[in-house]
Amino acid sequence: MSKAPFYKVFIGKDTPTDISDFVESFKFEDCVGEDSMVTITLYPEKVIAFQDKFNKLTGTLLTFEFGYLGVESSGFRKARITDTSRNYAERITVTITALTHGTVMRKSSGNKVWTNKTTKEILSEIAQNYDLTVESPINGRLHKSLPQKNLSDWEFIQQLVAKEDNGDYI
Repeated sequence: MSKAPFYKVFIGKDTPTDISDFVESFKFEDCVGEDSMVTITLYPEKVIAFQDKFNKLTGTLLTFEFGYLGVESSGFRKARITDTSRNYAERITVTITALTHGTVMRKSSGNKVWTNKTTKEILSEIAQNYDLTVESPINGRLHKSLPQKNLSDWEFIQQLVAKEDNGDYI
């Protein structure tokens, strides 16, 4: 049985637009120590649909899934568009580049002091900033006063969850 690769790509948050049929090539780089990113090139004949949206795409939510039909899937992942580039050489191409939310979480830090919040409440508030949700069967400890100490959101979440008895289930 051969494996047929697939991908689905959506742009937007509240009413996402499926642009999978516009995609000529799809590349995902999942890196541990560096930025995880997705790069999408659109079909030249479909580029016209994006002409008026180029300047507005940066910062837009990109949701994507990839894998092999009937075998395995990445599950839906989220990213923020960081760049769009156009090339008018032999043929017109548009390339969209986006950083995954995990990458963005590693780079954004805060000095917030969390007061009278449970671990789950803190995680939920941070997750909201990235259009993510928290799934946890426990609420975790109540933190009277917990400073983030200029840690990235990713580092802070990892430290916070590690302190919980059932941290593996958050």
